[in-house]
Amino acid sequence: MLRYVLGSVVVLFSPLSTWSLSKLLQVADEDVSEDVSQTLEDLHAILNIPEDSAEPLRLHHPLFRDFLLNKDRCRDASFWVEEKSTHEKLAFCCLELMSAPDGLWQDMCSLSGPGALRSEIDAELISNSLPPELQYACRNWGEHIERGQQSIADGDAVHVFLQTHMLHWLESDEPDGGVRPVCAFANKTAGAGSGFLRDANRLVLRFGSIMAEAPLQVYLSALLFAPERSIVRKTFVDQVSPEVQMLSDRDADWDACRSVLEGHTSFVNAVVFSPDGQLVASASQDKTVRVWKTATGTCRHELTGHTDGVTAVVFSRDGQLVASSSWDKIVRVWETATGACRTVLDSPYLYISEPAFSPNTNALHTDRGDVALPSDLILTLPVELEHHASHLLVRDQWVLRNTQQFLWLPFEYRAYNRAVCQDMVCLGCPSGRVALLRLQ
Repeated sequence: MLRYVLGSVVVLFSPLSTWSLSKLLQVADEDVSEDVSQTLEDLHAILNIPEDSAEPLRLHHPLFRDFLLNKDRCRDASFWVEEKSTHEKLAFCCLELMSAPDGLWQDMCSLSGPGALRSEIDAELISNSLPPELQYACRNWGEHIERGQQSIADGDAVHVFLQTHMLHWLESDEPDGGVRPVCAFANKTAGAGSGFLRDANRLVLRFGSIMAEAPLQVYLSALLFAPERSIVRKTFVDQVSPEVQMLSDRDADWDACRSVLEGHTSFVNAVVFSPDGQLVASASQDKTVRVWKTATGTCRHELTGHTDGVTAVVFSRDGQLVASSSWDKIVRVWETATGACRTVLDSPYLYISEPAFSPNTNALHTDRGDVALPSDLILTLPVELEHHASHLLVRDQWVLRNTQQFLWLPFEYRAYNRAVCQDMVCLGCPSGRVALLRLQ
């Protein structure tokens, strides 16, 4: 017991109290905890042991550590600390503590919502939800494994822990801290464990900044936007929030060469929903307009004919027509159902934004003036659809729900042009990506 307790105190990366050390070493029942306290009583010459069991234990002098770790200098086997094996034991204790029923679980601090910021979490709430020994385990278990020179094998304690609690761990500890030594093992690990660790490393590189800022986004943004082939996403797919659905395709892999999900090859200048919300149209600098089905995220039509970038797009009030304007000073009107071009009009304006069909469809209202439409564009009167105000808003890198930060958008999904329709969000991105999300 003496070497076990003393060795742990010596190699800890930050001091713990008597009670927290007992909990970490899995000896926190009353009888054995008394044994730990008694053992510490015999070490007053080496340790500063506070009367308050909640205060941290410390070596009287840092040089004691070097002495106790050096077998040639510390001749007494009762006190000599074998560093490698002690780190191995502490790594195992950390894993056991985090995996216990009262260890890690999702949303440990019962935060106000998925957009809650780590900086706004009350320190007392953290200490009540994650006691000191659990905080220590989350922060340092990977370092103990590295110092213990342990490898990671398929099905071992580390692999099982990561496949069960990795997201809980990333939530509880800032990802730019403890995750790095663990991911370093990817090159030293064979089998499925190696692939899992490499994928975990990529996930942290992509989403580490937001996990450090808003910890619950590990279950939302990270899993939602991770590539289709991500091992971590597949492992925890059942933890993807049912409140958010990706309607369009996601990237196939982390190293996907294509810069878009499907469709445009250049900047998306405008996106707009049809009045019934069943379609969305996107206008791009690649000279095309695309019409997408919101139910599946698939492209229904690619509308070509413009000779320069398309600046704006709009549906008619009944959804039967789509009008587009371009830097080529041409307005084109297309049939939504077939994708056929109904008319081509010269425009006196070089740049048009915010177009809208007039109620009788005889003109296209624009921010620069009206563009007359031919009389043969006779449309049925639109069915009056019940209007529901959307509770969604895109602001900078966040999708807000009911004015609260809800979903963080990775850089490649951030849109200069966006549209919202009831519970759907369409993002038109500089890369040409068109992303459709449903937030229920």
